Amino acid sequence: MTTPTTSGGASGNQTDWTAFALLVMTGLCWSGNTVFVRALHESIAPAGVSFWRTVLTVLVLLPFVFGKLRAQFGVLRSHWRLIFMIGFAQFAVGQAMLYLGLQTTTAVNAGLILGVQPALTVILAWLMVGERLRPIQSVGVVLALVGVSAIILRGDLGSLHGFEFVIGDIWVGVAVIGWSIYAPFVRRLPREIDPFVLVTATTFCGGIGLVPFYAGEVYWLGIHTETTWETFAIICYIALFGTILGVVGWNIGIARIGPSRASTFLYLIPVFTVVLGVTALGETLHMYQVVGMVLVLAGVTITNRAGVSRASTS
Repeated sequence: MTTPTTSGGASGNQTDWTAFALLVMTGLCWSGNTVFVRALHESIAPAGVSFWRTVLTVLVLLPFVFGKLRAQFGVLRSHWRLIFMIGFAQFAVGQAMLYLGLQTTTAVNAGLILGVQPALTVILAWLMVGERLRPIQSVGVVLALVGVSAIILRGDLGSLHGFEFVIGDIWVGVAVIGWSIYAPFVRRLPREIDPFVLVTATTFCGGIGLVPFYAGEVYWLGIHTETTWETFAIICYIALFGTILGVVGWNIGIARIGPSRASTFLYLIPVFTVVLGVTALGETLHMYQVVGMVLVLAGVTITNRAGVSRASTS
């Protein structure tokens, strides 16, 4: 049996600074996404915001990518099932379920659950595309996880006793599964597909996948997104930064260095969230946050000092 074929990318000991920069940018974009959505969660309908995000993203991108989209239509059509699965996993499962979870769960609980994603992505990348981390890189993953835990738990393990899990935690867990599946799927696509064409196609498919959820939200549950300048600004932000810039950076990063190494950059999201809270909201920076950020940065650096070993064929 042969491991699934991937579409190239960095291997061995290659240091791909372009991929690293794009993945850092992605973490920053997604941190802002989480902050904005949580800030106005009471006036946001999860499926509705997710759906209109996909509509706006496609409308913005289409005039710029139409020529390339038409030129690459053949390769897109030959991989349409995989592209639909990527869009569905990213938007209908990942984003919509996270937004739904944030309606009822706390940021602390969501942070703990989201912290599982990089490790789960590593496991799925090994099962689906034959990637495995070297022992020293596994140490980096664990180190970054410890850093994230230090930030989330505020440096106090005793705070675990105070957690109360609600239905929102389940939805956040579903989002984690969707995003973890998404990364290995992207790795299996041909590198010839233009990154912006790929985002347009997957976002369109994600919008289609969101239609039944959106319809159920409006006609069955009677939940609507309030039409205000604030909600419009959020949709614009998550379309431009959360989708166009964030997802393009994420896709390129995965294609160049693989889902296992790329997933470790997700640990930067709590770090950026702390930084945004301190600089933009005037919150106090605590020592446990500094220690956690140092551990995260050290873990990401260790994991990405060397490439991922390819699993041998059998």
